[in-house]
Amino acid sequence: MDQEKLDNTRKNRVTVSHEEKTISIPVAAFSAISVTIGAGMVSVPKTAMEAGIPFTIVYFTINLMLTIYSIHLLLESARVTGLYSMPRLAYK
Repeated sequence: MDQEKLDNTRKNRVTVSHEEKTISIPVAAFSAISVTIGAGMVSVPKTAMEAGIPFTIVYFTINLMLTIYSIHLLLESARVTGLYSMPRLAYK
């Protein structure tokens, strides 16, 4: 019985190769946006209620500037290195 379970486990195992996968820019952008929105739906309402409207506006403005700067850095590093996938960029 144990050998049968072991064989079934081996059959169902997914092998992950070290080949680099690429992702299109629209798919990557959609993924990043959906993760950001998901995190915001959970945490932002409570935080905004606790902090008040003026501080929330300041916080969102700073967060927006940092996000735009991060995207700029990612695009610039991709342009400089010529590597347009995140795995390639990470291992460079």
